[in-house]
Parts: sequence; C-alpha cells; structure tokens
Amino acid sequence: MTQIDKMKAQGYLTIKDVADTLGVHVTTIYRLIDMGRVEGVRIGRARYVKRESVLSYYSGIDEKAAALLAGLPAT
Repeated sequence: MTQIDKMKAQGYLTIKDVADTLGVHVTTIYRLIDMGRVEGVRIGRARYVKRESVLSYYSGIDEKAAALLAGLPAT
C-alpha cells in the first residue's frame, strides 16, 4: 500500500486531486491551508488535505464546487 493510499484511507486527498477537481491552481489550495481554512498535513515533501475540511469550506461559498468535491472518492 502506497503512502497516498494510506492517506486516502484516513480521509485525506492530494492537493493536486482537489485542485484538478475544482479547476483551480494548486497554489490556491496551499493558501487555504496556510490561512487555516482547510485542514492539511505534511508528510515528507507531500501535503494532503482533509476531505471533510475541503467539503465544508467550499459548501459554504460555492455550491458548484461543493458538488464537484462530493464526487471525489469517499473514504
């Protein structure tokens, strides 16, 4: 089992997955983590975001984005 698989099993997504799904740049997701708007963790050089945290943030500001994120794989 890879590190990504382990993180997904714990409810985390890669920043790239979230950015690609929403059609935003990865820097946008990094900024949200830095501002404390979404929960993120760093393991080595990789960073991951908590799926529920991203869903919660985007559902409050953008219904379309929340619908896109709801289509991401659940844990």
